[in-house]
Amino acid sequence: MAYKPWPNGLRQRFLALWQRSLGPSTCGVAKVVQRLERSYAEPHRRYHTFEHIRFCLTQHDLAAQRMPLPDAVELAVWFHDAVHQPGSHSNEAASAAMFRHAAGAAAPLLVERVASMILDTTHDHKPTDQHGGFMVDIDLASLGRPWPNFIEDSRLLRQEQACVPDQPYLIAQALFLEKLIHRPYLYRTPFFRLRYERRARANIARLLEKQAA
Repeated sequence: MAYKPWPNGLRQRFLALWQRSLGPSTCGVAKVVQRLERSYAEPHRRYHTFEHIRFCLTQHDLAAQRMPLPDAVELAVWFHDAVHQPGSHSNEAASAAMFRHAAGAAAPLLVERVASMILDTTHDHKPTDQHGGFMVDIDLASLGRPWPNFIEDSRLLRQEQACVPDQPYLIAQALFLEKLIHRPYLYRTPFFRLRYERRARANIARLLEKQAA
């Protein structure tokens, strides 16, 4: 897959976010940017690319006025898929560790809050606070996209796991999606619940029915 560098506008957005949130860091912001660029351009990635981050930033901006600490949530957005190895169960922990290393000793309370939000995107536990609620909803917002976009995202996710045979992949996918839709609410925050809950549930049900046929 061809390397696609981040547009300059978003690069500048990240630099401004980092400066106002953390200032100078252990690695230096230029190295942080380079590390993220390499990560999201890794050749095995199909869904967890810069395009996913850009989509997540769009969702962040829609809800930012409702967030007590929107910059903290945005930092989690940038780093939540910084490490992505297909089949690994430690991607989120490794991504949180990358963020901690990049931030260094700056703003330790903020750093731990952001790391916690990154860990929340395992989607296997209730977020620790409302910031984590926004982060996991941003990460899952694509489930509520129109069906053509949803099914294209599903195709890209499957391509990332090309080394996994169909049957175990589909079983794992179904378990994850069924766990989501068996919650009282798929989305943790009222904003995203109102915006995407109904369509996300319909998309998931349609996909599971299609795969069971």
